Amino acid sequence: MRGAGSKKQEARSGEQEAGSGERGAGSGERGVGSGEREAGSGKREAGSGEQEAGSRKQEAGSRKQEAGSRKRGAGSRKREAGSGKREAGSGERGAGSGERGAGSRKQEAGSRKRGAGSGERGAGSGERGAGSGEREAGSGKTYSPPCSLLVTTNQLDPNHDIFQNQMVSAKRLPSIAVPERIFEQMSLPFSLIEAIVGSENLLRSPEELHCYSFDASKMCSAPEGVVFPSDAAQISALVKLANEQLFALYPRGSGSGMVGACLPRGGLVVVTNRLNKILEIDGDNMTATVEPGVITGEFQKAVSKYGLFYPPDPASLAFSSMGGNVAMCSGGPRAVKYGVTRDYLLGLEMVLPTSEIIRTGTRTMKGVVGYDMTRLMAGSEGTLGIFTKILVRLIPAPQSVRTLTTVFSRLESAIEAICSILKARITPSTIELMDQATIGAIENHLHIGLPVEAEAIVLIEVDGYDIVLDGEVSEIEKICRNAGATSTEVARSPEQRERLWRARRSISPALGRIRPGKLNEDVTVPRTKIPELIRSIRSLARKHDLIIVCFGHAGDGNIHTNIMFDRKNESERRRAGKAVEELFTLVLGLGGTISGEHGIGIAKSPFIEQEVGPGGLEAMRRIKKALDPLNILNPGKMFVADRTFLDFV
Repeated sequence: MRGAGSKKQEARSGEQEAGSGERGAGSGERGVGSGEREAGSGKREAGSGEQEAGSRKQEAGSRKQEAGSRKRGAGSRKREAGSGKREAGSGERGAGSGERGAGSRKQEAGSRKRGAGSGERGAGSGERGAGSGEREAGSGKTYSPPCSLLVTTNQLDPNHDIFQNQMVSAKRLPSIAVPERIFEQMSLPFSLIEAIVGSENLLRSPEELHCYSFDASKMCSAPEGVVFPSDAAQISALVKLANEQLFALYPRGSGSGMVGACLPRGGLVVVTNRLNKILEIDGDNMTATVEPGVITGEFQKAVSKYGLFYPPDPASLAFSSMGGNVAMCSGGPRAVKYGVTRDYLLGLEMVLPTSEIIRTGTRTMKGVVGYDMTRLMAGSEGTLGIFTKILVRLIPAPQSVRTLTTVFSRLESAIEAICSILKARITPSTIELMDQATIGAIENHLHIGLPVEAEAIVLIEVDGYDIVLDGEVSEIEKICRNAGATSTEVARSPEQRERLWRARRSISPALGRIRPGKLNEDVTVPRTKIPELIRSIRSLARKHDLIIVCFGHAGDGNIHTNIMFDRKNESERRRAGKAVEELFTLVLGLGGTISGEHGIGIAKSPFIEQEVGPGGLEAMRRIKKALDPLNILNPGKMFVADRTFLDFV
């Protein structure tokens, strides 16, 4: 029982009932029935500034709550649950009231205590940080992303198998701390949004919203609305409105990401594909300015007419946008020689989360004035700003390209050859590895006579001047033979080159014949660790009785690890999820990274601290909070250890 005099809360050392599963953070807490939180005054402003759930009211002066006939006195801080009693033996908290007195706000969880004045973070979410559940010192208020209900509309598409075509129970995502104002607005101010972008650029129907509810991760979560702004001014006005009315914005490019980084949690999706102009190609200074909706492959074709070259080549370049490439810092096969998107980024025009339009970087090759905001934004995954213009550098287009494939009976011999090529002062533009499982899958799909007994096939491409390339190709063949290659084949025409690339490009459809589902992880290790990585992955496959296929950009150590499973097989799903977690631990132990090019988003957010450490993650959270104090842009990504993706698997 909780007495009026002692103000003592006993619940088996602060245990929370599984039915509510929620803890207050400092003085603020969430009512299970209504989803309310109290923060200081116990009032919450959302629209009219007051929320009522059923008949309960909150009064800032007396801290008085009424739930039907139940009352809590401000003086006694008495909690009534059901009949007004709380059994210490059962440790239950009534789901109907599920709330704490504003005066003492005392919670015991084991030996841990949280003071109402200190506003310490709730152990329930276990998160602290700007935009990820960090407490607001002084206010102790927390924020749940607006409309943070994970739902699907799979009845619109019977082939969309994220949740096996079943509706998913609504679940509240981890809370995020904000300053004084709290927003729980469950309905967007559509009339105000329409006044900014026009009715023709606002989507609201369930069928239309479904098209913007998922990305290549196959997770699904519907927004409340989708807008298509036409310029920076409209985006700035939308961001300003979001800060005033307190709703979340989710920037989106083409939706080709693999980790759920653009998925909405309700709120408003801001699609930038109307900003799709190539504004300038400066051939003399070898720079170009584009809008974020420009398609990467089309941009590459445009600059090639000037004899110039934009090297970043994500696999999705035929439909992915430049803005999305910058947001995720996309890579690709050519990264071994040319690097990734950030290596060609000179400057940005962008709308900050507080609605200001700023410009970063310079048009010059050098520039060291102030913090490097441009590099900070590359890979920020839509959490720090919405891009409206992108300035990139270009390089002269290579005169020619040579492509060759080499076959190895031993995986270790293939890695030895790759390292020896790079040590020989030859830098191929592409070095792609296919392991034995991949070779078998491709051959089963195409029937083109691949040597299924080989442990590795390496596809190597060099580019540059003809006078140099012939010598480099001869040297590469020699190095590969010395390392143990059983055969080599060189393509000297575009048609021959296309034939050699055919096997590499057919990997994804080939894997679909093995299992209908897969987890494509883009782990990266030092090149010399690739044999150890693949051997350990084989052991992982045996341990969990799964097929795991490895291929990818061996030149920079980026090995795409595909864990194959059947989504309809519950046992396989569980084993695949466990294998992912063990894979990340293995990769970090080898001095690698859990993502070479896909990013974090939702899919890898539970593991980001494992790589960057608590201090590194906290520093990132502080940057997020400094630029986005109300957590307007893309909340719930990167910093929240959200296991939605793993649970979905």
